[in-house]
Amino acid sequence: MLNQKNINEMKCAIIRTIMPLLNLILIVSILITSACNNKKSQEERDPNAYYASVEKVGDQNVVVCDVSKINRKIKIPLSKLVDSWDMVFLETTDASMLPELHRFAVSENYLCVAGEGKPVKLFKSDGSFISDIGKIGRGPGEYNSTPYQIILEEKSKSIFMTSAFSVNKILQYDLNGNFVGAISLLYDSPKARIWIEGDTITVMSMVFDDKMPIVYQQTRAGKLIQQLPVIKNLISKPDFSNEIVSTFNTNSFDFQIISEDTLFHYNAIRNTLEPQLVFLSFPNSINPILTEFPDCYFGTGYIKRDNNKYERWDVIVNKTTLKTSFYEVFNDSYSGISHRLFGCNKGMFIASTPAFKLMNEIERILKENKPDAPTRQKLEKTLSQLHENDNDVLFIGKLKRPV
Repeated sequence: MLNQKNINEMKCAIIRTIMPLLNLILIVSILITSACNNKKSQEERDPNAYYASVEKVGDQNVVVCDVSKINRKIKIPLSKLVDSWDMVFLETTDASMLPELHRFAVSENYLCVAGEGKPVKLFKSDGSFISDIGKIGRGPGEYNSTPYQIILEEKSKSIFMTSAFSVNKILQYDLNGNFVGAISLLYDSPKARIWIEGDTITVMSMVFDDKMPIVYQQTRAGKLIQQLPVIKNLISKPDFSNEIVSTFNTNSFDFQIISEDTLFHYNAIRNTLEPQLVFLSFPNSINPILTEFPDCYFGTGYIKRDNNKYERWDVIVNKTTLKTSFYEVFNDSYSGISHRLFGCNKGMFIASTPAFKLMNEIERILKENKPDAPTRQKLEKTLSQLHENDNDVLFIGKLKRPV
């Protein structure tokens, strides 16, 4: 029969037996972790690459990118940015015809688009035309120019639009294009971006004086919820040449006034404006447009050359590694067609290409790239579906979320 002494001796023997194995496992684990960390460190800090820096502004970490120090350009396959995408051919008839598209709104089953000088138009997600949304004019429920912003709420069967100038109301329509009513805003903003969530409307505004806040929230009935104090260094010159940009791609109230070199977030919980990204641009460069995806920041600007022509540059900053490069996006599943990122909004990738430009691009690829047989067949099929006077072709997909 075992007594306590025998049990203790057995425990000691077992420990002596497995201890070398435990030590070996621990050493191997440390070596593997160290190797992985070293590999990760090397991947994140390529000595031949440029990295943005992080600076402390109050209690906020701000990413600072000096564009003049970027030393390389990369090509980014579209598959790195989106989970999947579809090519949508918008129906082209006398009723649905549009000039080159400038505004987009996308939901699961609908596409709402606008081109200069034409009424906003609603299509099904397959590109078939449904109806005009409202009318161009000066009467009730009409708008006198291309809307500055379109919000498509499929759940509430609503389309909201704001004007390009003097934003003092939001026009609301149903999915048949009928005018429902106008939501009055508390301030008359020169230009604005809005976000509607339930009964709360968040307005991010360009300001020309110290009489209105740059961000405020109100109810649909017009009751003020909260507003930021006036920020004098963000008051714009009153000439309407400036723009305000916001994408809502990260579930944040992100915005930039492009005369400024900073991308901000509005923290509605704290009612504060928080800088996220600062771009130090080239000399003789037009201030960049700054946007963000879930895991990257993007900047696009123009630099003036000696011949008085402007050359565009596009920059990507990885939010995790801060590795920064000039970039070009190409559609790797469609033989390298290039894309711009301006239309991306609310987590959706949206790129618009005029039909005649897409035709020229496909013809160039067929001639110069010599694609394989399946790709050539796909490109030739697309080319056969297009006519130079067709509506723009849309590439639509969902942005990838960080892993």
